[in-house]
Amino acid sequence: MPDPLWPPGPMVTESAVWERVGGDPMAMLDGAGGEARLRGIYEEYAAAAQRHGLPILLCAPTWRANREHSQPGCNARALRFIAGLTSWHAALMGPRGDCYTPQAALDRVEARRFHEWQAGELAGARLVMLATFPAVSEALGILDVLQAPAVVSFVLTAAGTLLDGTPVERAMEEIDAAAPCPPAGYWINCTHAGIALEGLRRAAARGEIRRLLGIQANASPLESRDFAQAREFANQEPAAFAESLLVLQREFGLRALGGCCGTRAAHLEALAARLRQPPG
Repeated sequence: MPDPLWPPGPMVTESAVWERVGGDPMAMLDGAGGEARLRGIYEEYAAAAQRHGLPILLCAPTWRANREHSQPGCNARALRFIAGLTSWHAALMGPRGDCYTPQAALDRVEARRFHEWQAGELAGARLVMLATFPAVSEALGILDVLQAPAVVSFVLTAAGTLLDGTPVERAMEEIDAAAPCPPAGYWINCTHAGIALEGLRRAAARGEIRRLLGIQANASPLESRDFAQAREFANQEPAAFAESLLVLQREFGLRALGGCCGTRAAHLEALAARLRQPPG
């Protein structure tokens, strides 16, 4: 029976959107000019996938559309916008605080209270991606109140841990055991592919990571903490970026590959083309 959340073969995801627009993309949906520019960015990514016969997962720009930064109905408008661009789409939910600072993560009770408003706004989403979480507690609080299928995405270190030091395999096990409805799977984002490869090899040696579905990788080779503080850094070229993600896909059976910080349509184009080439 087909899985309603994922296509049968490999898929690509969008590359950086926040970087492309220089801030929160949600504000762009308030005006015709801004919406047209945002649509053009998503369509650029979708066209790269289409040229190589691959499905693409696009995410509504709702990462910060919580009760502190959004008005009623904004999340639903963003969902309608993204649903018009691809059959495979999701909403985003992010942590309340700095995604690179574990100490800023809400505990489970606080997260439940704070994120309940946006969870309600996204009740009709096909899929919700909890993205860039540095700790387990806040993700669990969201899962307590979320009414849609979810994927939980972490920032990963080369040691195979979340930024708070929790081994990623233990984080997945803990969430699966404690959530009222376990997520559809797990994800890595805002992490360079080389760092992810090192971290996942260490995690796989320690425990089970089969529930990992995808990665959206940074083009910068810096660790996430260093990347967040750096003013200048060299981004990986598209061909090398694509090859590094193919290594991850083959070694860990990932179903979805895409870009995060520092990536553009050229990175996605190279990735889609590489996915369509035979191994070897």
